[in-house]
Amino acid sequence: MSDKPILVTGAHRSGTTWVGKMLALPPGVAYVHEPFSPRTPKGLSPAGFEHYFTVVTSENEGRYRAGLHDDYHYEALVALVDPKHIRAEQRIKAGKFSINGVEMGSIRTVLENGRKLADYRASITVAAIQKAIATRTAVK
Repeated sequence: MSDKPILVTGAHRSGTTWVGKMLALPPGVAYVHEPFSPRTPKGLSPAGFEHYFTVVTSENEGRYRAGLHDDYHYEALVALVDPKHIRAEQRIKAGKFSINGVEMGSIRTVLENGRKLADYRASITVAAIQKAIATRTAVK
Protein backbone atom coordinates (compact mmCIF):
# COMPACT_ATOMS: atom_id res chain seq x y z
CA MET A 1 0.00 0.00 0.00
CA SER A 2 1.22 3.51 -0.77
CA ASP A 3 1.40 6.35 1.72
CA LYS A 4 1.34 8.97 -1.03
CA PRO A 5 -1.60 11.39 -1.02
CA ILE A 6 -4.35 11.50 -3.62
CA LEU A 7 -5.40 15.02 -4.53
CA VAL A 8 -8.95 15.34 -5.85
CA THR A 9 -9.61 18.68 -7.53
CA GLY A 10 -12.49 20.12 -9.47
CA ALA A 11 -14.83 23.02 -9.94
CA HIS A 12 -17.11 24.30 -7.19
CA ARG A 13 -20.07 21.97 -6.57
CA SER A 14 -18.67 19.30 -8.93
CA GLY A 15 -18.69 16.39 -6.47
CA THR A 16 -15.07 16.44 -5.30
CA THR A 17 -16.03 16.31 -1.61
CA TRP A 18 -18.10 13.19 -2.26
CA VAL A 19 -15.28 11.58 -4.28
CA GLY A 20 -12.78 12.38 -1.51
CA LYS A 21 -15.03 10.90 1.16
CA MET A 22 -15.60 7.74 -0.91
CA LEU A 23 -11.85 7.30 -1.41
CA ALA A 24 -11.41 7.63 2.36
CA LEU A 25 -13.80 4.78 3.23
CA PRO A 26 -11.17 2.01 3.51
CA PRO A 27 -9.36 1.66 6.85
CA GLY A 28 -6.10 3.57 6.96
CA VAL A 29 -7.20 6.25 4.49
CA ALA A 30 -7.93 9.80 5.68
CA TYR A 31 -9.85 12.65 4.11
CA VAL A 32 -8.66 16.26 4.38
CA HIS A 33 -11.23 18.82 3.25
CA GLU A 34 -9.63 21.64 1.22
CA PRO A 35 -5.96 20.95 2.01
CA PHE A 36 -4.86 24.27 0.48
CA SER A 37 -7.19 26.33 2.65
CA PRO A 38 -5.87 28.65 5.34
CA ARG A 39 -8.32 26.86 7.69
CA THR A 40 -6.52 23.53 7.25
CA PRO A 41 -4.59 22.67 10.43
CA LYS A 42 -0.83 23.23 10.23
CA GLY A 43 1.05 20.09 9.27
CA LEU A 44 -1.56 18.63 6.92
CA SER A 45 -0.36 20.68 3.97
CA PRO A 46 3.35 21.49 4.01
CA ALA A 47 2.66 24.33 1.58
CA GLY A 48 1.00 26.37 4.35
CA PHE A 49 -1.47 28.64 2.54
CA GLU A 50 -2.37 31.86 4.36
CA HIS A 51 -5.03 33.08 1.91
CA TYR A 52 -7.83 31.54 -0.12
CA PHE A 53 -7.21 31.32 -3.87
CA THR A 54 -3.46 31.83 -3.59
CA VAL A 55 -1.90 32.20 -7.02
CA VAL A 56 1.36 30.29 -7.24
CA THR A 57 3.75 31.83 -9.78
CA SER A 58 7.40 31.43 -10.69
CA GLU A 59 8.13 34.35 -8.33
CA ASN A 60 6.64 32.69 -5.23
CA GLU A 61 6.69 28.98 -6.08
CA GLY A 62 9.68 28.28 -3.83
CA ARG A 63 7.47 28.84 -0.81
CA TYR A 64 4.87 26.29 -1.98
CA ARG A 65 6.70 23.86 -4.31
CA ALA A 66 7.82 21.39 -1.64
CA GLY A 67 4.22 20.98 -0.49
CA LEU A 68 2.82 20.27 -3.94
CA HIS A 69 3.45 17.26 -6.14
CA ASP A 70 3.51 17.18 -9.90
CA ASP A 71 1.25 15.05 -12.07
CA TYR A 72 2.58 13.30 -15.19
CA HIS A 73 -0.58 14.02 -17.17
CA TYR A 74 -0.35 17.73 -16.41
CA GLU A 75 3.42 17.90 -16.94
CA ALA A 76 3.15 16.17 -20.34
CA LEU A 77 0.42 18.54 -21.54
CA VAL A 78 2.27 21.64 -20.31
CA ALA A 79 5.49 20.41 -21.95
CA LEU A 80 3.66 20.40 -25.30
CA VAL A 81 3.34 24.16 -25.06
CA ASP A 82 7.01 24.55 -24.13
CA PRO A 83 9.29 22.15 -22.23
CA LYS A 84 10.71 25.21 -20.46
CA HIS A 85 7.41 25.49 -18.59
CA ILE A 86 8.17 22.27 -16.70
CA ARG A 87 11.88 23.21 -16.38
CA ALA A 88 12.80 19.99 -18.21
CA GLU A 89 16.38 20.96 -19.02
CA GLN A 90 17.17 22.07 -15.47
CA ARG A 91 15.48 19.04 -13.92
CA ILE A 92 17.34 16.63 -16.22
CA LYS A 93 20.69 18.28 -15.40
CA ALA A 94 19.92 18.08 -11.68
CA GLY A 95 18.84 14.43 -11.96
CA LYS A 96 15.31 15.38 -10.86
CA PHE A 97 13.26 14.72 -13.98
CA SER A 98 10.83 12.72 -11.88
CA ILE A 99 7.46 12.93 -10.19
CA ASN A 100 7.15 11.64 -6.65
CA GLY A 101 10.43 9.76 -7.08
CA VAL A 102 9.44 8.08 -10.37
CA GLU A 103 11.60 8.99 -13.37
CA MET A 104 9.67 10.50 -16.29
CA GLY A 105 12.09 9.17 -18.91
CA SER A 106 13.23 11.36 -21.78
CA ILE A 107 11.67 14.67 -22.75
CA ARG A 108 10.89 13.08 -26.12
CA THR A 109 8.77 10.41 -24.40
CA VAL A 110 7.03 13.04 -22.25
CA LEU A 111 6.20 15.06 -25.39
CA GLU A 112 4.95 11.96 -27.25
CA ASN A 113 2.71 11.05 -24.33
CA GLY A 114 1.54 14.65 -24.03
CA ARG A 115 0.50 14.60 -27.69
CA LYS A 116 -1.39 11.31 -27.16
CA LEU A 117 -3.15 12.76 -24.10
CA ALA A 118 -4.06 15.97 -25.94
CA ASP A 119 -5.37 14.01 -28.94
CA TYR A 120 -7.40 11.73 -26.68
CA ARG A 121 -8.91 14.62 -24.73
CA ALA A 122 -9.74 16.43 -27.99
CA SER A 123 -11.40 13.31 -29.45
CA ILE A 124 -13.64 12.71 -26.43
CA THR A 125 -14.56 16.40 -26.34
CA VAL A 126 -15.50 16.38 -30.03
CA ALA A 127 -17.50 13.18 -29.57
CA ALA A 128 -19.41 14.70 -26.65
CA ILE A 129 -20.18 17.85 -28.65
CA GLN A 130 -21.32 15.80 -31.66
CA LYS A 131 -23.55 13.67 -29.43
CA ALA A 132 -25.07 16.77 -27.84
CA ILE A 133 -25.77 18.30 -31.27
CA ALA A 134 -27.26 15.06 -32.58
CA THR A 135 -29.59 14.60 -29.61
CA ARG A 136 -30.68 18.19 -29.07
CA THR A 137 -34.30 19.10 -29.52
CA ALA A 138 -35.57 22.22 -31.16
CA VAL A 139 -36.51 25.01 -28.80
CA LYS A 140 -39.86 26.62 -29.59
